[in-house]
Amino acid sequence: MSNKEAVSYYRKRAKTYATKAFGSKCGICGYDKCVQALDFHHINPEEKIFNPSMGGVTRSWEILSSELRKCVCLCSNCHREVHAGITDIPKDIVRFDESYAEWDYANKTTLKEKDNCPQCGTGKLTTQKYCSNKCASAARTREYPPLDELITLVKKHGYTGTGRLFNCSDNAIRKRIMREQEKLDRLVRVP
Repeated sequence: MSNKEAVSYYRKRAKTYATKAFGSKCGICGYDKCVQALDFHHINPEEKIFNPSMGGVTRSWEILSSELRKCVCLCSNCHREVHAGITDIPKDIVRFDESYAEWDYANKTTLKEKDNCPQCGTGKLTTQKYCSNKCASAARTREYPPLDELITLVKKHGYTGTGRLFNCSDNAIRKRIMREQEKLDRLVRVP
């Protein structure tokens, strides 16, 4: 799972978990068909630090839950009506359930486990590309041809084109050639 997928996955889980803390429905009309249509409305806008409905779900659960305590859960329509002054928030509306104050780490039932590690072929993956730092490091190492062949490729394709051949940057090719030349220089100087 890439970082982008992991963040997206966390956001969905955090939003679902946050709505569960309010009974998974709108506190005014009872709408509960779509979690994405539920918003969090601050009872007192002066206490608002950030909007949990928008960028809030990228924050840690500890920070997010402290902000959710200042809110009520409303569907998009009721939320807009409250801001327009058409609808009032009931006094007995469901507030944040403190049993959701701690993040439920055991609730990973929707996490899709990926295939085995692409480097070693073993080790189940959950949120990382490789099963260990050792496999990640091994995957980054590339096999380059000898120095004379590498220089020939650079003359033929240029640094950028040679980098594309080895799935790396042109600067990596430059550094590789410099290192190999330094090794040769050291060998020549040794008596």
